[in-house]
Amino acid sequence: MNIFFEKINKYGLPILIAGLPLYLVRFKIFGVPTTLLELMFWFVFLSWFFNNFKSIKERIKNKSKIENRKSKIGIYPFSILIILFVISSFIALTMSGFSITALGIYKAYFIEAILFYVLAFNYFKNRENREKVFWALAISAFVISVFAIYQKVTGNFIVNPFWQNEATRRVTSFFLYPNALGLYLGPITTLLFFLLVKKTKELITNYELRITNKWFNLELLKIIFYLFTFIFSLLSIYFAKSEAALGAILISIFFGSLFISKRFAIGFILLGLISGVVIFTNTNLRTFALEKIQLKDFSGEVRKQQWRETTEMLKNNGAILGVGLSGYQKAVNPYHQEGIFFNESRDPDFRRKIVIFDDKYRAEHWRPVEVYMYPHNIILNFWVELGLLGVIAFFGLVIQFFYFGAKLIQNSKFKIQNSSLKNNKILIIGVMFSMVEILIHGIVDVPYFKNDLSFLFWLIFAMMGVYWVEYKNSNRR
Repeated sequence: MNIFFEKINKYGLPILIAGLPLYLVRFKIFGVPTTLLELMFWFVFLSWFFNNFKSIKERIKNKSKIENRKSKIGIYPFSILIILFVISSFIALTMSGFSITALGIYKAYFIEAILFYVLAFNYFKNRENREKVFWALAISAFVISVFAIYQKVTGNFIVNPFWQNEATRRVTSFFLYPNALGLYLGPITTLLFFLLVKKTKELITNYELRITNKWFNLELLKIIFYLFTFIFSLLSIYFAKSEAALGAILISIFFGSLFISKRFAIGFILLGLISGVVIFTNTNLRTFALEKIQLKDFSGEVRKQQWRETTEMLKNNGAILGVGLSGYQKAVNPYHQEGIFFNESRDPDFRRKIVIFDDKYRAEHWRPVEVYMYPHNIILNFWVELGLLGVIAFFGLVIQFFYFGAKLIQNSKFKIQNSSLKNNKILIIGVMFSMVEILIHGIVDVPYFKNDLSFLFWLIFAMMGVYWVEYKNSNRR
């Protein structure tokens, strides 16, 4: 039995991370809805908890050695703000009247996600386990991307006929809609880029090793796998036409690369300047870029209409406490506009014609808009669900996250006792800018309120938390 628990503790979390999209496998147990991901999580978490129960109990009892416990085990960073975050979600649950849907959201996106943070933090603090976490993320991205590319080539397994049509094809991989692919792969792809840089740099530094050396060959294979996964991920996001994800990845990689080294910074600045010149000297590219930035395409116009409706709703109802978990669709419905007039033909006289022309012209430019589950903006998403307290807790977490990241990057430049900090500088940058990717994408989408995304969000926090505790503990010695 002990061997069984040891295996679960060693490989359980990587398998869980690799299988994050398995939330799509849904069923009921004794009438209670659940997912395969949820069952996997509780199995791994409870195995870890009971395997460590005795040591946890001893630490709690041993009050006189609390400082020693902190230095060896590491406190949980972000604790106060996490508690505030959970409290705000419970208040939102009460506002929803403890409905079945709200209870499911509360359980999956807050309770289980926070416990996943605890599990991931304890796993990741063991340096031998870190490579397994990166492998798990890469394997997950690789499988999802290969299937998405297969969909692009064949059109098979795309449920929506419009997305399946070759002229309008958008891949979804295992997900239900294209943007879910970009939301999931976005932060992973960003992190993979910096992992690739770190691995390549280490290989070049140790190039004097013989090519037959086992370490050299293994690291070379890892780099090849990470490289193909990175390329396939970008391709699948492109084939999904998830432009927000693609833009967020490229922006995050560009700015993150400025912190790696002076050479990297100069190289990426030059690349950025060349890209800027190419875009703004090419009429089509410039028009496309400005259209996306200004949200003047159909998707952007829908987002802006959503934000107007949500803002109006918050002014009249829920500005302080929000509208409760899963309460947005019902609350925004009285303010919802059933559709918008969209100037697809780029007619410069569009607005005047919409007013004075006949019903036929208006009908040609009318596009229906559904009531979405969330407002598709990271601030508004948390505001309507958790109220102002939830927004404060969320942004407090993000600010603390970037404070830790900035401090770690700054101190990695100097000779400090924690040599692992300098060795992990590129990975810390990767973790930091994978969160940047989430926030940028979150301007126009919902990068948290989904089973896989909430777990991925807290995995990134756990990584940063471990690096921070290592740094603080090294300075205590």
